[in-house]
Amino acid sequence: MSWLTATVYDLTLLGLERRCLSRWRSELLGPLRGDVLELGAGTGLNLEHYPASVNSITLIEPDAAMRRQLNGKLSKSALAARAQVGDSPAESLASKSASFDAVIATLVLCSVQNVELSLREARRVLRPGGTLALIEHIAAPEKTPRRRWQKLLEPAWSVVSGGCHLLRDPRRAIEEAGFEPVRVCECELRGAPGFIKPAFIGVYTA
Repeated sequence: MSWLTATVYDLTLLGLERRCLSRWRSELLGPLRGDVLELGAGTGLNLEHYPASVNSITLIEPDAAMRRQLNGKLSKSALAARAQVGDSPAESLASKSASFDAVIATLVLCSVQNVELSLREARRVLRPGGTLALIEHIAAPEKTPRRRWQKLLEPAWSVVSGGCHLLRDPRRAIEEAGFEPVRVCECELRGAPGFIKPAFIGVYTA
């Protein structure tokens, strides 16, 4: 299933990229400086949004099919000389502690196996005062029709979407892992089905 997910991933997100995601990525990544680690880099949709002020980028993608597409895009990118690709899971990063100025995760925490451990690893590899920047879709509020649809659809959705969970909201876990919010705003993924619309954009400091 992973090869199919990787093959259609960019096409699946095309409408969302046009309506909101591309702009959100640029706004989130534009201020970055120094050494950056991206968790779950997928097919490389963030590559075109990284600024020249980034010294180095480590792109982590454990899925082999996604990683092949990521490497293909990276080979044609201006970032190629500054970037490297790894296959570590977010829960067990190969990087040394305090190695990065920023950790990026866009639409990733919904599909990691362990959110809390992934966030602790992100905190470990960040330098003091480093930045955690995220775009994540989240569970709808309790007792709403949208939440009921999420509960109904999550088992099948997780199978067809590569392990994505509809009922996660990592914001509390982010702060419990040692991050302080700088800017966090709720939003909706425009053009997405209703059950996946709720989202947030967050910038935190370690």
